[in-house]
Amino acid sequence: MPASCILEPPPPPGFRRLRLAQSWGWQHLLAGGDGPPLFLIHGLGGSHRDFLSLLPHLGRHFTCLVPDLPGFGLSAKPDASYRTDFFCQTLVELTEALGVDRADWVGHSMGGQIVLWLAASRPERVGRVAAIGPAGGHHRRQPAQRCLLWLLTNGDRFRFFHPRLLDLGLSHVFGQPYFGPDTWPGMAEVRRYAHAFWSTPERPRLERALIRSAKGVLDHSLLDRLGGLARPVLLVEGQGDRVIPARQTADLWGALPPGNQRVSLPGGHMPPYLEPEGLTQVLLAFLRQNVDTGRHGGYTTDNP
Repeated sequence: MPASCILEPPPPPGFRRLRLAQSWGWQHLLAGGDGPPLFLIHGLGGSHRDFLSLLPHLGRHFTCLVPDLPGFGLSAKPDASYRTDFFCQTLVELTEALGVDRADWVGHSMGGQIVLWLAASRPERVGRVAAIGPAGGHHRRQPAQRCLLWLLTNGDRFRFFHPRLLDLGLSHVFGQPYFGPDTWPGMAEVRRYAHAFWSTPERPRLERALIRSAKGVLDHSLLDRLGGLARPVLLVEGQGDRVIPARQTADLWGALPPGNQRVSLPGGHMPPYLEPEGLTQVLLAFLRQNVDTGRHGGYTTDNP
């Protein structure tokens, strides 16, 4: 059973699923809402599902365009580089296919790294940028992470795979207990879907995309690219994030030019799931240029 055949929930009211022919294969896109265009870009191992809780609220103010990146979700999984610059080029191709000259962008984790890279390399396509727990705030060496990849992978495949390892990985990303009951009620559904998705015959292609993307994240530091960024940026860091260390977010913040914003929220690395209401308020305040720190309960800092 291909991953595209896994039963998906109906899209939120006012949204529909599209299947677009791109140069690299078929791309799944969730689209809906009303207003100026807003792209939402998922992270490593994610999909359009990561933003489902936000869409009913964001869709009241924006036309939300939520693609599955190549190699992930319901999109095709080609034999491609899966580097950050590759993803940026596919997003430019997507904007051209949709007839969107310029849009605002929200990215989570690897998606945050991608939208910041896009803002630096193709500023004419970008308005405002919100990066949630973004990757890329590192120096290129990253010996510990590269060693872990070497231990776990052999070329484009994992050296071994077991459903329990998938559970442990999800516990780490979502900040749930490694052993014992989950503390977030929605975690059971996340695990169910992940197990179904990774049990399809597409798993070799999923592994290839995940491994190559992880290497791309490590190879593409943002620290030397953001100094001249002219687009307004919001950095959202999750309190207690186990995936993106706080020092990496701090380094990204230091690399940005003055005049940007930084907000801290609960939810660890996964505020789109664990803190959707607070995250929605923060995003709307920033994207609508009306930041009100009293509404979201976090803190907002402006670059001096």
